Amino acid sequence: MNITDILNPKSIAIIGASSEGNKPGNIILKNLRNHFRVYPVNPKRDGIEGLKCYKNLYEIKDAIDWAIISLPAEKSVNAIKECVEKGIKLAIIIAGGFGEAGRKELESKIKQSVNNSCKIIGPNTLGLLMPSSPSNNSGLRPDFLF
Repeated sequence: MNITDILNPKSIAIIGASSEGNKPGNIILKNLRNHFRVYPVNPKRDGIEGLKCYKNLYEIKDAIDWAIISLPAEKSVNAIKECVEKGIKLAIIIAGGFGEAGRKELESKIKQSVNNSCKIIGPNTLGLLMPSSPSNNSGLRPDFLF
């Protein structure tokens, strides 16, 4: 796997997708839905923004290139395990509350869960913004970017 493969996703799962317009899980979904195959993941919803919502990554039958994890730190650990098992190339963890908050054990669990086939950006990140690409997967609304 090379960097070009990692940075050119075709499909993205948004774990922690939200129907609430001010939450990162909704803003990210709206930022990406017109440019990629997007799979919202939220066990409490059947659909979000007109898209079918999945209870977990295992329900998604298609291959997923990226997962954007917009969950609290505690739930992010299990989400990373699912990403590795599903064969996802890149997981972006939006949540904070790991080592920077004195919870190094959660950060250690994340590190122990990954392997060489799944790369991680985060935790405690706004996402990845590539101006030459439509992949604004940050939790920032597009009108805040420029």
